[in-house]
Amino acid sequence: MKKILFYVVICSLMIGSQVNGDLKSWSIEDFLGFDEVGDCNSGIGDMTSVFAKMKNEQLLIRVTFDDMINRKQDTDNFLNENISIVLKIFYQNERVYFNDLSMVKISHFDDGYNFLRTPKYNLFELAIDWYENIPLSELKFELQVINQKLIVDSFNSDIVENRNGGNAAFVHHGNQGLTYSEVFYGQEPLENTGFDEVLEVHQATNIPGNFHLSGTLMPAAEWHNPEFNDWLVSGINDGYVSMFTSALGQHILPFVH
Repeated sequence: MKKILFYVVICSLMIGSQVNGDLKSWSIEDFLGFDEVGDCNSGIGDMTSVFAKMKNEQLLIRVTFDDMINRKQDTDNFLNENISIVLKIFYQNERVYFNDLSMVKISHFDDGYNFLRTPKYNLFELAIDWYENIPLSELKFELQVINQKLIVDSFNSDIVENRNGGNAAFVHHGNQGLTYSEVFYGQEPLENTGFDEVLEVHQATNIPGNFHLSGTLMPAAEWHNPEFNDWLVSGINDGYVSMFTSALGQHILPFVH
């Protein structure tokens, strides 16, 4: 019975503090800026982006990391490490908030502030009781990640460059063959593999993708699945497909002329 009551209390605190480990709770309007990936002076603690918003008399801050979780081993990199995040908030060059938060634990619930780490999303969320009548746009946020008592990464929301958009390129490579290929619609179960699922995602989201189908693969489609090449052509016309290729039979050059 005690365990059930403890669970109910923790859940109530999480709901009250607005931190829940759900990425859908945040939007582009909450974005403060990017932090350069790879600029961390340690094996862990590399920040990638910072968000902030005000809701129900709480100031909510989200920090996304690049290395909170080791996905190959499914382990929490921050667990049992001497790692913390220092938060300073300024208004008109005057510091109005300071806290040094140890990120070793998954969560912390206390008067004045609560935080939750969600390693599977590389996510750190903080909720601060906030009664200052100051617009969010007039606050400046400074964050420092401390590992082994050294500053390993930092973020300053006042740096304009941090608010620039990021760039990403999606490149999909299809394995080549001289005749019939399962690349187009995949192996059994067909609904889980194949280039068709990839194309459907780009078509549904209208996010452009680069598709590498070399010379031997495109004739294979024309011989056995001609509608697949037609699908790519329509994607090019609609703007969500970009084609690029190289030498005919690139990966099997010893066997072709």
